[in-house]
Amino acid sequence: MNKKRVSDIVSIVFCGALLLLSFYGPRKFFDWSLGLPPTHLLISLLFLPWALCLLTKPSKFVVNKYIVDLGRVSFSAYILHFAVLKYVGSGLKVVWPFGTVGVFSIPLL
Repeated sequence: MNKKRVSDIVSIVFCGALLLLSFYGPRKFFDWSLGLPPTHLLISLLFLPWALCLLTKPSKFVVNKYIVDLGRVSFSAYILHFAVLKYVGSGLKVVWPFGTVGVFSIPLL
């Protein structure tokens, strides 16, 4: 079996495990009575070996042209959104007659 095929199978298995883990429910702390760890810890423990597998054997199933392009766009959107929020927020203060926080920020029609 070639490396790309193994990487695809590992990716499918880890995605399936993460999907099954989504039914586990959100837990923020250890449940010592049942011995259950928090959800974020389990997700991290599943994501780490998957990321290492993709690092050593990139899969076209997960790492492809579209995902790489999405990563470029999302990073630039992350960097620019601070400036956009600042200017849009100051402009909205002029035209938005409602409050900016809490219940008063939601116009009731």
